[in-house]
Amino acid sequence: YATNGEGVVKPIERVFIDIDRKKHTADEARKVAFELVNLIKKDKEFNKLVVIKKIVILWTGGSFHVYIILKKNIDLKFYNRYLSYGSGKNKQESFIMKWADEIERETGVSAGHEKSDKFIILDSSNTPSGKLARAPFSLHIKGNEVDGVCVPITESKLNDGNLIKKLEGLTPDDVIKDLKKYISLLWLKYLRTLVTKFYRNVYKSFITADFMRIKKPLKAAGFSGIVIIISAIFFVIVNQILMHYGSIKYITLSSIVYSIV
Repeated sequence: YATNGEGVVKPIERVFIDIDRKKHTADEARKVAFELVNLIKKDKEFNKLVVIKKIVILWTGGSFHVYIILKKNIDLKFYNRYLSYGSGKNKQESFIMKWADEIERETGVSAGHEKSDKFIILDSSNTPSGKLARAPFSLHIKGNEVDGVCVPITESKLNDGNLIKKLEGLTPDDVIKDLKKYISLLWLKYLRTLVTKFYRNVYKSFITADFMRIKKPLKAAGFSGIVIIISAIFFVIVNQILMHYGSIKYITLSSIVYSIV
């Protein structure tokens, strides 16, 4: 999905840091992610410039993504000055550089802010609008096989030395069983986006094309016709939301809703 919306130079509501582990182990990436989250929360200088709403951590199936969800949007100029990734004089104020250096000192793991196989890289380059990020609950593919599932995890779990083994053993069925728990760890706007997308699709379907076809019958039916179309829209929206929860009882209920429509 588009990290901060489609198009360019749009407001930034989340900072996306990819823990790109290159040739390093997933457990080393875990240590880097844990230290990074601690640094973000404790960095007084950084927290004077932004107000953090939430920090979201995703296991991608092979490494970690860290999202800083902001209460107040920042612009591209702010990102380029304080959060961009790379090297050179124009990066001297970047917190990414500062955090990478501190992580290496604290963990002993080689962390960097520019591309090199020597480091686990803190890559924030997909933060600006128009850039892409891995969607939660997507599958991690290696070769032609699924070898992982992208799920959110808590900060405290990052301190678990056995975490990688547990995450690597996750299957899509395991995730579906605990879907409600995983969703609660995500940012609220992600859920609002899902509902909005469903509503928009239903709206287009019923209010534009389908409505035009039944305009005359509805007009003849009067009030009862309006009640019918509003009820249909409501039931389809409810059905789509239920389908996203994935459990058997919700899927059964959603099938009933479709039957009613």
